[in-house]
Amino acid sequence: MNWYVSIISGLIQGLTEFLPVSSSGHLVILHHFFKIPESQLEFDIFLHLGTLGSIIFVFYKDIIRILTTDIKTFGLLVIATIPAAILAFFFDKQIEATFSQLKFVGFGLLITALFLIAGSLAEKFRNENRKKINFLDAILVGVSQALALFPGFSRSGLTISTALTKGISKEEAVKFSFLLAILAISGACIFKIKIFNFANLGLSPLNIILGTITAFIVGILAIKIVLKVILAKKWYFFAIYCAFVGSLILIIF
Repeated sequence: MNWYVSIISGLIQGLTEFLPVSSSGHLVILHHFFKIPESQLEFDIFLHLGTLGSIIFVFYKDIIRILTTDIKTFGLLVIATIPAAILAFFFDKQIEATFSQLKFVGFGLLITALFLIAGSLAEKFRNENRKKINFLDAILVGVSQALALFPGFSRSGLTISTALTKGISKEEAVKFSFLLAILAISGACIFKIKIFNFANLGLSPLNIILGTITAFIVGILAIKIVLKVILAKKWYFFAIYCAFVGSLILIIF
């Protein structure tokens, strides 16, 4: 893998991890066009660590508050993580197999578009009396996050849209989704680190550093973009994009 591919990978990961367009799906597309061998796909774990750093950097005050004084929110975040953890534990091989199927990515992007449309409509016709997230909401958001284990299904898009359809305020929906990503990404990275050998990664330290730092910096920008876009009620733009790319993939491949 060339150094510029590492930077492009970090750029795509940083943008698409938080923009509701599926980071895993776009990385699969990138791997396909650059013909990145399977042995180097584990490089993605470093890209995810970069975006994990982005969330911590932006929301560190909320993280400190939750860990020190807001045990209820912490509990809801843990509950929302359970569905994805169960699915990953029992169906890891099946999930992994979908990452080599571009058509599956196209299908996932179309489903993501439907979620985004539902979330956009829910926000447009919302009741002014917005509620706080509760136990059942956390479970439903967690199920949405579990779907995002598959490429093409956007984690942020599905979780935020699900929260919006349940009557959660857009500010809380976005914040809960991003904070939930801390547990999700951390768990996924820990799981992957345990099952592969760094010595066989086949990448130079420079490539790893370039990709990770790029993902971190771009991730911070992407979080701020999502916060502005959803507050401006422009969520449907991403639905159009996902529907277009998903359809294009299914037609071409």
